[in-house]
This record gives sequence, C-alpha cells and structure tokens, in this order.
Amino acid sequence: MLRAGYDGGNDHNNVERNDPDRQDIDIINMIAEEEEEEFNELQEILELADVLQLQLNWQLLIIEIFNRRSAKIYYHRRLLHNTHFRNATGFTYIEAEELLLRIGHRIRRPTMRNWAATTPQIFLMALRMLRTGNDFWNCGMFGGFSKATAHRCFWQFIEAVLAEMSDLVTLDGTEDAWKHQANIYYQNYGISHVVGSVDGTYIKIRNIGDRTRWRCRRHFPAINMMLMVDASGLIRFISCRWPGSFHDSMVYRNTDLFEIQRTGPDRWQPFEDAMVLADSAYIGIIGDNLLLPHPRYAQITAQNAEFYA
Repeated sequence: MLRAGYDGGNDHNNVERNDPDRQDIDIINMIAEEEEEEFNELQEILELADVLQLQLNWQLLIIEIFNRRSAKIYYHRRLLHNTHFRNATGFTYIEAEELLLRIGHRIRRPTMRNWAATTPQIFLMALRMLRTGNDFWNCGMFGGFSKATAHRCFWQFIEAVLAEMSDLVTLDGTEDAWKHQANIYYQNYGISHVVGSVDGTYIKIRNIGDRTRWRCRRHFPAINMMLMVDASGLIRFISCRWPGSFHDSMVYRNTDLFEIQRTGPDRWQPFEDAMVLADSAYIGIIGDNLLLPHPRYAQITAQNAEFYA
C-alpha cells in the first residue's frame, strides 16, 4: 500500500508537468519577467540619457557665457571666469554642476515651445537670485527671462531643493557620529563635548508690513536667520521666519531647537554632557546645553554673580 501510494504521488506530479495549461502559465510568467527586465533596463538607459543631456546643456551654457562678444574683446576682464562665477552664484563651477545633476530632474520646464528655458538656465538664474536677493526682473535679465517666467522658475527651483535635500538638515544621528563631531571640535579648537555651533545672521529683504518690526539694528529691513552647524560645516538646524528687530536670543527661544533642549524625557542630547557652542548674544538662556562665553561685568545678573565670581 505504501508503494502504491508513492507511485500515485508520482503520477500526480507527472500529470501537473504534462498539463498544457500549466505549461502555458509558466511560459507567460517567463515572458512577463523578461519584459519587466527589459523595461527596467530601458528606464536605466533613459535616466542615463537625461543625465547626459543635462550635462551637455550645462556645458553649452557655460561655453556660451565664456564666449560672448564682451568676453572676446575684453578677455582679461571677462565676466565669468572661475572666481567671478563663484562671486556671481556662490558656488564653484564643480559644486554647481554637482548640485545641478542632483536636482536637475525636478526642475524641467513642462513645455516644448521654442526658446523654452532650459534646466541649466533656470538653475543659474535661481542661484543668482539667492546670491543677490534682487527682484525677479533683474535676476530674470541674468538668464534672459521675463519677470513672470523668472518667478515661476525660481519657486520651481526652491521646491526641487526642498524635495531633494530637506532630509540633510536634521538633528538625527547616532551617538558615535555626534562624538566624532565633538572630537573634531576638540582637535581643532581644544573645546571638549561640543557637537555644534549656533549663531544668527541677517538676510536683507524688501521692507514689508510694519517698518520698525522688520528693520534690524543695522538699519535695513531683514529676516533674522538662526543656524546650527556641526564641526564638518553641515547645517543641522535652521530657523528663518522672524523679523530683523528680534534679538538672537529671542529668535532662539521661539525655535524648536530651544524646545527640544529643555529638561524632560524627550530632551535632545546626543550623548551625556554634550554642548552647543554659542556667542554672548545667548547669555541669559538658562536650562539648555549651551556653552557660552564669560559675560561682561554689566551683563552679569544678581542671581549669577556668585557663579561668575
């Protein structure tokens, strides 16, 4: 009986193997897998072609800039050699090309019309806008765009940067990674347990709303931007929303960085006794892991006099 049952199992397997419908299904699955592999290979080829086309357009644009008539006549004072390119855009030629290749697929113009703005042209115009802070009319002239086109292209560039690179600005990281940053600070400056530096700066803007609210201590309208960077120069936190009339300490108190550094179960602390370096503008902020300089005598409050004695 065992022998018969065993033979019956073989007969069942043989029936499945000889079933024409089963064979057709296997053939269809094989064809589908081959088509999927070919489709993936075609997608890779198209992506590579897009990158090569983007690099070609970038090279042609740079060649056009370098070979303008003014550059030929006044060769020793031509507009965009390497140093002037950095002054005009804030990036070196190599840095700009690397950034373009990373975000270029997100800033293509959705039009096939003649004389449509190319991705490198949009890219250069947006860099010029961020570098100078001029209006869209002036920055559009840098790339030969109208004011409306410059406005659309600039915000398309901003959305591409946010979509592609927003994950780089983060406080996340392992304890070993933050200890590595503290080790760099100690080797370069002799300060231990420091994982980053925080400071504020002014971004000049056109005056909006209440004139006294946005006007900073340097007597021009601005936004007070606060940054935290690590020892490698990477931006770890940014706040760019408060008027220029706000003091640096006030801006800090109104940021998420201030909240997550307060005492509590969810307090942000990369490792035990980790500190963030700050200047004298942040003196008076208590309860945070800020490493501050010794204040001037006039800045020492009564409750802190014994501490600084």
